[in-house]
Amino acid sequence: MRSIVEFLKRFDYLLFIPIIVLLTFSIFYVYSAGVNAQGVLINNEWKKQLLFATVGLAIFFALTATDYQRFRDVAPLIYAINILLLIAVLIFGVKISGARRWLGIGPLGGQPAEFAKIGFILMVARYLSAYGRNPRHATTLLISGLILLIPMALTLRQPDFGTAMVFVGILGMMFFIAGGSAMLLTFFVVALIWFLIMIFVPLYYDLIREQDTWLTTIFTSKEWLARVLLLSGGLLGLSVIGWLTYRKDAYVLSSYVLSTFGFGVGLTWLAHNYFRPYQWDRLRVFINPDIDPLGAGWHILQSLTAIGSGGMYGRGYLGGTHSHNQFLPEQSTDFIFSIIMEERGFIGAIILLSAYSILLLRLLFLTLKAQDRFSMLVSGGIFSLLLIHVWVNVGMVIGLMPIKGVPLFLLSYGGSSVLTMMILLGMVSSISLRQYR
Repeated sequence: MRSIVEFLKRFDYLLFIPIIVLLTFSIFYVYSAGVNAQGVLINNEWKKQLLFATVGLAIFFALTATDYQRFRDVAPLIYAINILLLIAVLIFGVKISGARRWLGIGPLGGQPAEFAKIGFILMVARYLSAYGRNPRHATTLLISGLILLIPMALTLRQPDFGTAMVFVGILGMMFFIAGGSAMLLTFFVVALIWFLIMIFVPLYYDLIREQDTWLTTIFTSKEWLARVLLLSGGLLGLSVIGWLTYRKDAYVLSSYVLSTFGFGVGLTWLAHNYFRPYQWDRLRVFINPDIDPLGAGWHILQSLTAIGSGGMYGRGYLGGTHSHNQFLPEQSTDFIFSIIMEERGFIGAIILLSAYSILLLRLLFLTLKAQDRFSMLVSGGIFSLLLIHVWVNVGMVIGLMPIKGVPLFLLSYGGSSVLTMMILLGMVSSISLRQYR
């Protein structure tokens, strides 16, 4: 009895309350997404979501009662199992919409790429928290890159570009939390900016200005990109030789800029070699949805229409016309935020974003106040994962980001995403229970 009272005293309610709020919204609005224009329930997704939430809460409390140091011990095993499942899905997985992401038999199964985030965060946290590990050392960077490369490459093979990039974002933020070089983080940010310029500027000139420029020619041609990459590599080599010879800061700056530019060119070359046609369509309709309003642009146009029709207070529960007429594709998963905004309006969005903000701020607090490096990195990795998913999904449904199959954790329908986040938050709850009184 005393142990239960002690548990309840030390339990992290600031972490738990927003989880309950989000799961409650999820069950009600997954139900709403399954009702058609005649008011008839056409699927049982809400019952499954209720089951996922119940199982997730049971796992959450079981992990809360477990000493978080045990998670360090089992990190390699969990990581290895995740890798095996990612390999298995490529061989035995079910192909849906051109991608092989689902592994299971009939309705029983899941998406290994979602669960792989658990093993990845734990493995990176274990490696970077080892005694004497210097996050600025080249060996640390190399081994961390290998930990990233395996799940990222297997995820890209499905293909699932969005999830693969989530792994990159998590590693970058965990490195920063561990004390990695700010210059290295800046390097990847600048390289990403170069990449976005090389991808979107040609699309802008093609779709908005309706004219070709030398930028369009260079950045949409694999051959020209390869030439630019070789040229930037040669100039980088000269800059490095100049620095070694004269030790002038100007050579360091030029090497840094050329390195980021070359990295961005390399990413662009990979995009033109490996992006599928539907991925380019998503980028084009992000620039101008009206070029294909009944095809690739349908998702974002219907999402924006649903959000706009909700106004300040919404059309009322079960009153959304877009969701019940099935105008919104993937409305219980990727676009559930649009349904909620149509039925609960701007006020509903504020409630949900407030719940996510409280949860994220609590995770950030636990990261900053952690008493050991492992718990700091686990909390920081989970904070990074949740932040990326909320940022990308909400940005996507309101038209600020291209369409990506990134679920809104604790809200979108799906056992894989719900259970993944509940497992991770259970680990954070365990950390909070044992470090704060």
